[in-house]
Amino acid sequence: MVAVASLAAACGVSEREQLVGRYEAGAGDRRETWSLAADGTCEIARAGTVRRCEWEFVERDGRRTLAVTLLSDTREATRHRTRLVLSPTRWPGGAVTIPLGATGELRKVE
Repeated sequence: MVAVASLAAACGVSEREQLVGRYEAGAGDRRETWSLAADGTCEIARAGTVRRCEWEFVERDGRRTLAVTLLSDTREATRHRTRLVLSPTRWPGGAVTIPLGATGELRKVE
């Protein structure tokens, strides 16, 4: 039981700094890159467009999550924002990954 708890703790991301960097998912036309900056800003590039965002590392009820708020384009008339709550993981000795549901998984490359 202790070994399972230790492994579960090792698989999670424990510090905000571990998330800073560039991530990639997919290939070819379905390629997507995310850049998470240390100042809490981010960019998501997909299908030839770049979307600005803000991110934070949040702990609630003992669960650590990555909360990403997609910012509206300043040219848009509305101030609509979308917030994604994701669960980053890291296997011992491996790269940080962020599951995106049915669309795949982001893998840290830098």
